Amino acid sequence: MVDLVEGFVLECQARGLVEHTTETYESCCKDFIRRYPDPIAVRLEDLRAYLGELRTRGYQGSTLKGYFAAIAAFYDFLVIENKAASNPIPSFRKRYLRVKQQHGGENTRQLISIEQMRELISLSARKVLDKTMILFLAKTGLRRGELISMDISDLDLEKMEFRVKPKAKRSNRLGFMDAELTAALKEYLDWREPRAKDQALWINSSGIRVTRNYVYNMIVNYAKIAGLHDPHGAMNEKFTTHCTRHFFTTWLRRGGMSREFIQELRGDRRRDAIDIYDHIEVEELRRSYLKCIPYLNVGPGRPGTLEEWIK
Repeated sequence: MVDLVEGFVLECQARGLVEHTTETYESCCKDFIRRYPDPIAVRLEDLRAYLGELRTRGYQGSTLKGYFAAIAAFYDFLVIENKAASNPIPSFRKRYLRVKQQHGGENTRQLISIEQMRELISLSARKVLDKTMILFLAKTGLRRGELISMDISDLDLEKMEFRVKPKAKRSNRLGFMDAELTAALKEYLDWREPRAKDQALWINSSGIRVTRNYVYNMIVNYAKIAGLHDPHGAMNEKFTTHCTRHFFTTWLRRGGMSREFIQELRGDRRRDAIDIYDHIEVEELRRSYLKCIPYLNVGPGRPGTLEEWIK
């Protein structure tokens, strides 16, 4: 069945899935096939046993959902190839992996205050890469993959804006930076310039692009020190990279930004007809961002225009 996994990977590539998603799907499916070499013969009790095995490895929540999302896509491929009569995963996921979302409950992402974000960034002050990445995530709401894939050419410090690489989940690719973030980036770029070996914006000390694991572990480690992350706690007791997206969204809303503008900056797809036909003017969006994004007082200067910062 390994050749079927290889065929599945080729189909993922033909569908235009991003490289990371394809690699994750391949890894999860190979793990499943090692346990069950003939996926056509898999029964309900086998799926329950596999779920139990993943739990004994310490996997939970989104990791478990990720595994079964990959396996579901694999079974869809088998159905299309006439290798399987149906896909057993959707009904299995609905019964065994569906968790009712509790607004403000223990299975929601943790939201931290502006003061807590300031403390988190301050803990990383000695490492300019870490400090600038956390600040960038907090002030842009980018997903981890969007952050990592950025190149130096995606930044425009003069206009205080950046571009996001095309992603399946993202609509709007233009983002803005305030003076605090722009000044921090200038400091980081001074550190980056003599070390960079390629065009990646975010590089490690060896001069190459940082990995997904680096970004995740970096934020989690600082969050542990700040008392914001309990690796064995409920979801609302953990602080991961995705929590910075919640911080960005919530504090823009509390700062007075409209829902439509927040969706645009997050890169969310427009679903309603009125949203599709409503054209948002770039400069209006920029002004709203600069007005509503929280000032964190962690950069090398003070609030105000970039020109005031670098005088």
